[in-house]
Amino acid sequence: CLKCADAPCQKSCPTNLDIKSFITSIANKNYYGAAKMIFSDNPLGLSCGMVCPTSDLCVGGCNLYATEDGPINIGGLQQFATEIFKAINIPQIRDPSLPSLQDLPESYRTKIALLGAGPASISCATFLARLGYSDITIFEKENYVGGLSTSEIPQFRLPYDVVHFETRLMKDLRVKIICGTGLSVEGLTLSALKDDGYEAIFIGIGTEIISD
Repeated sequence: CLKCADAPCQKSCPTNLDIKSFITSIANKNYYGAAKMIFSDNPLGLSCGMVCPTSDLCVGGCNLYATEDGPINIGGLQQFATEIFKAINIPQIRDPSLPSLQDLPESYRTKIALLGAGPASISCATFLARLGYSDITIFEKENYVGGLSTSEIPQFRLPYDVVHFETRLMKDLRVKIICGTGLSVEGLTLSALKDDGYEAIFIGIGTEIISD
């Protein structure tokens, strides 16, 4: 890694991951520090390390791309660091430098609902919980979490235990998940959620592609 000042790899990353910094941590054998950087920017850091099309994104922006040795294997390094963190099995906590939940304003106890337990909702809920919002519930119509990460991506590319691991990290922050309950006219509706006291609703159910 050239530790480029302008870091085109980072500019090419949709999550704006601090790539050169986590690569430096790996080079210094600080694998925990590397994983912490990755998950801080991207709660689905391990999943993305496995399935992200890096050649079209960060790797494609690497200044070593046109050299004889080729670009840095950013996805492989990301997967390496986050798999070590997974094996260590450390629970996720809020940043200790932030105010405690008890010291936050009442607005942080607002009831928040997220519809769909796919990547978008898992990421959104994680960031909200890190900020200190303490009453977050995800509603999922299926009896499993992960959305397309679970139902469509083959296990040899993205094993179920990886999705469950990243979901557990989110649940470490006291995010609740209710499966078997999806948005529907006769069941869960936005009006019903509002009547139940939810003041903010995130719709992360995705869109299904219907073929002729």
